[in-house]
Amino acid sequence: MSRKRLERGREQNRKRARIPRALAVVCGEVTEKEYFDQLGKELGVVISVKSQGLDPIALATYAAELCRRERSEIRASSDDGFKVVLVVADVDDYSPDQLREAARICKQKGMVLVLSNPCFEVWLIDHLEPCPDSICTARSAQQRALSNRILCGKGNKNIVKETIEGNLDIALQNAWKHNTAEREDRRRRLDTTDFGPWTDMPTAVEALRLL
Repeated sequence: MSRKRLERGREQNRKRARIPRALAVVCGEVTEKEYFDQLGKELGVVISVKSQGLDPIALATYAAELCRRERSEIRASSDDGFKVVLVVADVDDYSPDQLREAARICKQKGMVLVLSNPCFEVWLIDHLEPCPDSICTARSAQQRALSNRILCGKGNKNIVKETIEGNLDIALQNAWKHNTAEREDRRRRLDTTDFGPWTDMPTAVEALRLL
């Protein structure tokens, strides 16, 4: 092999290694993982999805540890590591203290805390309609998603991809209809969990689109 061809091959390998990657650490073992797998394909972004049934603090801590390991591994390679790290958690079962601590960890480590209030189904509903203000529990959100034929399978955890596919921009528009200024202020302060329905997914999508 000629020297010029060898150098060209090395350059191509370096370019492949530098494809921007994102990490999504999610609390749901099925729904959220399926969604981010599909979102990565739709946006043309490489998203490594790790699902753990943990509370927000433990989830943020786990994500920080994954990032630490990643940094250790890339020292011996040309990989640039994760450009965006999302910590995706639900609000419904947790206290303001837990959410604030998770937010503190994420800010300290340069990660994005993506909260859904009461749960991730709020964002799924937004793909078809603005999530109604009446959705205040995980059960009511799941029932709405079921009635819209968004969920199926065992435990109603699997996503019917055909129902929401191609509706990302619609979901973004619908999310802002219920993500009011008052709720945004409560979400920012996190001194109460009374700011639903709410989704941080527009922030996550924006971060991924900038990769």
